[in-house]
Amino acid sequence: MGLSDIGGWALHLQHKYNFHEGILQKGSGTNIYLKYKPLVVTTLMGTGSPRPLECPDCNGPAAAGRALLAPKSLAAGPDGALYVADHNLIRRIGADGTVTTLLQLK
Repeated sequence: MGLSDIGGWALHLQHKYNFHEGILQKGSGTNIYLKYKPLVVTTLMGTGSPRPLECPDCNGPAAAGRALLAPKSLAAGPDGALYVADHNLIRRIGADGTVTTLLQLK
């Protein structure tokens, strides 16, 4: 696994991103015109109300669960999961949409 592995997709030496034109030039000779793709923002987690500081029921489906309290950092795993530092919790949002609390700081 290389350093650029992001959510199951990786940049490769044979791929080149032309950020001025918004074109991903793939090593196979095909181009992806990202400049013309629609910008999409979706809700990944929560119903809109912040979670309480102590949150024993925060695990489970991301869409039905509580939102974040105070997100500080975000990282993507090679398996498509997102890792969120949320005030006193480190949480994993799996590619299947399941939230798991990995660590709670006191």
